[in-house]
Amino acid sequence: MKLFGQKFYQKYKKQTLNYDSSWSWSPALKKSLLNPDAYPQVNKKLDVFLKQNFNKGFVLVLATATIQTRALLHKLKVLKTPYLFLSWDEFIDGGTVTFDVSRAYSAQMNSRESKIDNKKSKQRTYKNKFELKYKKDIFDLKKAVSIYSDYSDLQEVFHYKRSQFQLSEQMFIARWLESLKSLEYILSQKVWLPSTLSFMKFESQNKFGESLLAQQLGFAIPEMVFTNQVDLAREFVAQKETLLKESGLKLYQSKKEVLGIKNSYVKKNDPDLKQIAPAPCMLQEHIQKEYDVRAYLVNGQVFACKIQSQKKDWRGNEAHSPFTKIKMPTDLQSRIQNFAKRMNFQFASFDFVVDGNGVFYFLEMNRPGQWFFAEALSRLPLSKELAKALSQPLAKRSRTK
Repeated sequence: MKLFGQKFYQKYKKQTLNYDSSWSWSPALKKSLLNPDAYPQVNKKLDVFLKQNFNKGFVLVLATATIQTRALLHKLKVLKTPYLFLSWDEFIDGGTVTFDVSRAYSAQMNSRESKIDNKKSKQRTYKNKFELKYKKDIFDLKKAVSIYSDYSDLQEVFHYKRSQFQLSEQMFIARWLESLKSLEYILSQKVWLPSTLSFMKFESQNKFGESLLAQQLGFAIPEMVFTNQVDLAREFVAQKETLLKESGLKLYQSKKEVLGIKNSYVKKNDPDLKQIAPAPCMLQEHIQKEYDVRAYLVNGQVFACKIQSQKKDWRGNEAHSPFTKIKMPTDLQSRIQNFAKRMNFQFASFDFVVDGNGVFYFLEMNRPGQWFFAEALSRLPLSKELAKALSQPLAKRSRTK
């Protein structure tokens, strides 16, 4: 697994006491990069800011307490935006969910407000209650105006290692994940970043399909084939340097084996090509690059950084791959915005490689993947813009009252 987020920073903090001896270049936010405690710590299970203002609305943050999340919470505090941070992985230990659409609750609520005449009492009118409770704290989800959701460890572990759990454990986890998915329907009219949970799930990504959409929107893309015909694959590989990859799946693991194809470069007679015969895989042309670009769409704007790496994949080599903030060409910014809109994402990251002629080749859209490392390395204002986007519904509500 590639190291990003808090683990990434801890790795380099533990490896070095002398900053200059480990890094071949100087990142933008040195203190944030080397110090996971650069942003205020929060309770790993639940953290609340300005709870007294929750009746006017609040931001719901569903994530784990990494430095990335803490950076976002810090920016929300700067904006004086009330928030409820909740780690679903931790909340399931002692938390209580109440999603009540029963007529009994509705009748109880109506009786408090006014007398119910016989005609109205026969109608199925509901006043639903959607609450989360932890210890003595009760949170009315109907007051949430925007939601930031990141993958939970629970989702990933259950998706890829379900067989390692006993049936009773599988049922326990599945019920809590169903409760999490219910939030999408409860808060369907609210603002979701990066997107709703349905679009964030692991199986929603299809890199081949996204490349086709990118092509339709005017992006340059590498040549590719998606096939299980070994002869066709060998013919494609014979013409160009080729990357063999899955279209969207991550690796499936059990205690005894790992299934799936890791991104690898193949040649015409490479024995790895035989792996595609039972089921289709993706073969993609390798573009001879001058540099990589990681671009982010957030709050309607596009922010990007240039990654100067001599390796085919810069990930895991950040200490020796200088990151520089750049401005994307206007036409590409427009295409990125259109792409994200078509995919129903309000916050996403995009990977490109740029060849010697200055052509930007679209590789994929991440959901949005880890993002704080790009802020720390190149000073992109991602946490600030993300906090502003999450806070906007509250500002609009205040202006209309």
